[in-house]
Amino acid sequence: MTRIELRRQIELAISRDWPAFVESHPKLAAVLDQNLLVEEAAGALEDDPHYIEVMAQALAQGTTVQAITDLVGHFVQDWLRRLI
Repeated sequence: MTRIELRRQIELAISRDWPAFVESHPKLAAVLDQNLLVEEAAGALEDDPHYIEVMAQALAQGTTVQAITDLVGHFVQDWLRRLI
């Protein structure tokens, strides 16, 4: 997965989870820039040992894009929870 593809998957995951985040934390959501969140999440994900391991396995085994997309989605959900 290229950095551009990864960024797009993170954008999609944040967009999907954003309404729930806004509902739970409206004041915080009002001051957060979603573009900055995407960049920060991408950096955090690229450094995540689990992500690195899964990507290495994906390359070796030909894992589907859907499995990687699911991993990114779960990472973003957990990452947004850790923001607060």
